[in-house]
Amino acid sequence: MREKGMETAVKECEELRTLYSEKYSWEKQCNDLVETVLHLVNDKLQTSNSEGPRPSQGARPEESPPSSIDRTELKDKLQTSNSEGPRPSPRPSQGARPKGSPPSSIDRTELKGPIKIVQQPESQNKTEGSRVEFSCECQVQQNCQVRYQWCKDDTDLQQQNNASLVLDSVRMRDFGCYKCCIHVTHKGGRRESVTSERANLEVAPREGMRLKNLNEVDDLETRDQIASLLEERTLGLGDYRQIAEEYGMKKHEVKSLKNSGRPGQVVMDFLDGSKPDLTVYSFCKMLKGRNMKRFDIVKILEDHLSIEIEHR
Repeated sequence: MREKGMETAVKECEELRTLYSEKYSWEKQCNDLVETVLHLVNDKLQTSNSEGPRPSQGARPEESPPSSIDRTELKDKLQTSNSEGPRPSPRPSQGARPKGSPPSSIDRTELKGPIKIVQQPESQNKTEGSRVEFSCECQVQQNCQVRYQWCKDDTDLQQQNNASLVLDSVRMRDFGCYKCCIHVTHKGGRRESVTSERANLEVAPREGMRLKNLNEVDDLETRDQIASLLEERTLGLGDYRQIAEEYGMKKHEVKSLKNSGRPGQVVMDFLDGSKPDLTVYSFCKMLKGRNMKRFDIVKILEDHLSIEIEHR
């Protein structure tokens, strides 16, 4: 192509286009197709007329004979359609159901947008024995059924289905992460759910009490139970390795834990020696984290969150 030069190349392209259009003519092929169809239709009409009229449910009245087919008119329409180019497919109207999709019992024209939370629950710091109230309000359309479900640490709280969650006398074990799930049933049966933001509740010991340290949990049965649970490896839950890494055990020591007979107990002893001021409360907060989710161990330690202050 480069050796021929620009003028020669352009001339060859024009000749190729001319030859292609002569051999493959879209207009000629369409005209031939129309001629063939008209020929078949006329033959069918002639055969039908020779056999005589046949009575049918949608038969024409006697005074209105079948109209003849005008070939010239059809050709003119075809040429006009080709000159105008392809017509765009009709755009479905808003709310129209696409062909082949299952019918819906919901009238989408009634919907005016998703439900919206207008009041989010707020995090709070409270002292043991005080009153706690979380509130969550949503804005919905009229004629909708609204149901609230409060959760603590991703677990539903029984019989807590109002817009407000009230704890009249908060306990140490009530600390954690709270949220509200709102379920709305719209007119027509459509259901929709939305979840509030998370609100953390921190609880401090009442007067005369203090936070208990982990190394002060001297119940051997409790410590052995915690160590055994840490050694269980469950998909999605943390174990002794995550705890060892969280509290600063060296990497080579973490790797060697699996070779010990009781890795859970080794980690508990490590915490007693390296973290003497680690409280049960802080340890439980770590166990509740998204990387651990060891609520089973937290439940065992709930009775060890605080201890009475000794007066000397």
